[in-house]
Amino acid sequence: MGKKWTLEALDAKVIIFKKKRRKNYRRTKGHRQELTRLRITDIQGIEKPEIPDVGKSEKAALKKPQKVAVAA
Repeated sequence: MGKKWTLEALDAKVIIFKKKRRKNYRRTKGHRQELTRLRITDIQGIEKPEIPDVGKSEKAALKKPQKVAVAA
């Protein structure tokens, strides 16, 4: 398996806010999760599937489904 680069950073801050109404009770906490990002360039041992070439007329037929009349 080939990896291109690694980035270790902190995720966006999540704010936790607690409040009890009419009692002047407010608490705020923040949390930032550690984050690791990898870019995978290829995975060995798996063959890539072959994608058949579809002509223009076949693409048009696939995009528009035919309507079926329903008896009421």
